[in-house]
Amino acid sequence: MRKITVSVLLDHKPVSIFRKWLVKRKIRKDIAYASSKFSKEFLIQFSIIEFVDWGACIDSEVLDRDNAMRQIIAKRSGCSGDIILAFTDKSIFNVKNLQVCVGAAASNGGCVVIKLRRHSRFVLIHELGHLFGAEHTDEISVMDKYDPGTPDFDEENKQIIFSNRNRKF
Repeated sequence: MRKITVSVLLDHKPVSIFRKWLVKRKIRKDIAYASSKFSKEFLIQFSIIEFVDWGACIDSEVLDRDNAMRQIIAKRSGCSGDIILAFTDKSIFNVKNLQVCVGAAASNGGCVVIKLRRHSRFVLIHELGHLFGAEHTDEISVMDKYDPGTPDFDEENKQIIFSNRNRKF
């Protein structure tokens, strides 16, 4: 079993709007759910080792995806985890294709950013899949680009993730 430690970055706004413990509890549940899925399929477990304040573009309601990734990667040296999962209540805007998205991953930096919402666990599994090389598909899969309405991976992405399960971040 491969064990991957996680540093969780929290945007200031969701922490100040909701009680901090409630936000952390939701994130813990989502990561535990994703860890359970990855453990069964790929022998990979995720465990949170720290929560860190992030403060992503405090004056804006929208995050530029690429700028957010640069901010998260810059925080990497101050974090102890193997990977960083950043959570925000802001919309994430992809300037390249002019679309709003609910998550993004930088596989080369071992970083993920996710819009914190009620049903973010499938998005978390989708973005973690990208960290291990999974790609978007038109099949019914959590890797569906527009609607990861299932927690299950398609066969091709299962093979990709399993072959990359020992990658370094």
